[in-house]
Amino acid sequence: MSASSSSVSPLARGRWIPWVLGGGFAVVLAVNATLLFLANATFGGFSTTSAYTEGLTYNREIARAEAQERLGWTPQVRVVPGQPTNGGWPVHVTAEVDDPHGTPITGLQATADLRRPADARLDRALLLAETTPGRWQGTVNLPAPGLWEIRFAAGRDDGSVARLRQRVVVPAP
Repeated sequence: MSASSSSVSPLARGRWIPWVLGGGFAVVLAVNATLLFLANATFGGFSTTSAYTEGLTYNREIARAEAQERLGWTPQVRVVPGQPTNGGWPVHVTAEVDDPHGTPITGLQATADLRRPADARLDRALLLAETTPGRWQGTVNLPAPGLWEIRFAAGRDDGSVARLRQRVVVPAP
């Protein structure tokens, strides 16, 4: 051997390559396992158990909207967030339903469902009380701030119903 040649054989120089490849695969597997765990731990499930059946009843929803349009009722809903507490985020819901002439409609049974689009486990139902003629109010404690969908319905026993869907944001402190 000459003095200029290396004392390390070519085989010994490449021994680290399989370890780097194996370590790279181990990192990818660890990251994938972590993401899989987090996805399953935070997924609230489907908001419907049978999307196919709900799709078939879509014509019924269209008929409901047309019936409300014929009535001429216009519902309005306002959501005012309160101060967060240890128990959650209180929101005050106020709703009104007017006839085509702008006169408040009285004597309706009103409800509001507050739904979390990303997690059905957080949904809350609220029965509203008529505080003044044609005006309903109620307060519900939400488990988290963020985006919510309110589904308001007010109706009579004869089947006359006013519905409204509206997205609201409950701010974090």
